[in-house]
Amino acid sequence: MTRGPSRETSARLSVVCLVAIVAGFATAGWWAVMHFDPISGYDGEAFIGYASALDRTGRIPSESETYEYAAPPAYFSGAIYAQHLARWVDGGEGSLLPGSPSPLRRALWALVAVAGALLVAFGTSRLRQGAGVALGLIAVLWALADALSLAGNGQWRSGQLLALFWGAVLIVLTWLLAREAWPDQPLMWTLSALAIAVLPIVIRMSVMFHPETQVAALCLAAVLLAVRSRRLGWHLEGAIGVGAALGLAALTRQSTLAVAVGIGLGVILVGGRRAARFTAVAAAAMLLVAGPWWAYETHRTGNPIQSNLSRPNKMLDHQPRSFYVSFPIRDLVRHPYREAFNDELLPRIHADIWSDWAGGIHGYWVQPTKHGPFFASTQSVLGFFADVLCLGGLAVIGGHGLMRARRGVGSSAEVVLGVGLVVALVTWAAFVVELVRFPQFDGDPIKATYMLFLGPIFVLGGIAAGRALCRSTPWLGFAFATWAILYAASFAGHLASAFAGY
Repeated sequence: MTRGPSRETSARLSVVCLVAIVAGFATAGWWAVMHFDPISGYDGEAFIGYASALDRTGRIPSESETYEYAAPPAYFSGAIYAQHLARWVDGGEGSLLPGSPSPLRRALWALVAVAGALLVAFGTSRLRQGAGVALGLIAVLWALADALSLAGNGQWRSGQLLALFWGAVLIVLTWLLAREAWPDQPLMWTLSALAIAVLPIVIRMSVMFHPETQVAALCLAAVLLAVRSRRLGWHLEGAIGVGAALGLAALTRQSTLAVAVGIGLGVILVGGRRAARFTAVAAAAMLLVAGPWWAYETHRTGNPIQSNLSRPNKMLDHQPRSFYVSFPIRDLVRHPYREAFNDELLPRIHADIWSDWAGGIHGYWVQPTKHGPFFASTQSVLGFFADVLCLGGLAVIGGHGLMRARRGVGSSAEVVLGVGLVVALVTWAAFVVELVRFPQFDGDPIKATYMLFLGPIFVLGGIAAGRALCRSTPWLGFAFATWAILYAASFAGHLASAFAGY
């Protein structure tokens, strides 16, 4: 009788797969960063104006200097420091290492990283494992040297590389969250990391001068620490970690407060009275980190979480009913990009996640490449199936798990999806409230990017649902495999058509 690989071997293989996924993501993202101007991304000119003003004057810019004046400064400060470091280390004299950072060179340091991971995971002696660690360090230092060279020779490329770094962190955190949900099933860890890496919205936001990947990673880190603390008995060190992560996220994006409320409510629902002190300590830690910024912003604008959504000449009295309920299938198949369903909530969110509705990496669809619209359509169509699977999995499994966790009998996966469901409901409600408060005729605030941190949670819901369906109906495994092959081809075409013009 043939036995499958042991859990330990599978876990080590999953680690190697994670390194390969992150290396592939970084390599593709690096190429995109080199060909994509930082000013071309969403609000790129405004964000660069913010960073330039902060760098030049040492103060938060005013509304007259940039319409993103209300944004917290953490991401921009990081981009500034990275830019200064790159120029100081590199001296503007070219690459730190011999040769130019070519695609072949990036592929080589990615392969070195994977080789190092293989030696560490499967090395049979300390010598081989030590060699693996050495190769990993070489790959990291090599990539860092190339990153400093690129940032030092390109204005504000540092911000794009910082966004790419946080996109890679998001993949790692998704893997860790899946490991928390299914500690004995390494295949689920790998599938989760791979799924988030090929979600179009993730790679898109990871190549722009934009804070979204940073806040998404920090918020997901808070979710991970919270659900992990339930297994460890709601220890206060975990609470401090959750609060610190949320505080740093609040210094990056105003919307973090809704995430904090969702995590706090989810923790109390699954932990009951035992989690009350945990939640209080986390809130105090968050206030300690973000409180000075909130106090400053209150003094400056009168609102600790001031936004820029109230814009003259763009406001409506209210949104029509169609804004909330329409879902035009035909347009989503034939024309899932601007200007279709310009001011309709659900189709915009769908197309923003699975395709590129606004055209952030497709030149805003002014002169699309030959196959760009075709792959936008295939992405949208394939995304229908994923929508149902992810939403259904999170709602059904997460809801059932939440009820079981309240009785103290929920599995680790049920706790993760239960807390994730609460976070998703709270943050989605907050998002819709903002759209109701600030109705704009062009639908500009309708952006799935604002809730990028929910991507990993929905991915885990979809994978959990797919696993349950395959167990009950084995032939569905073939259907899922077929979908995955089609999606891989569509996603590759989507990226190729996006960056072909740069």
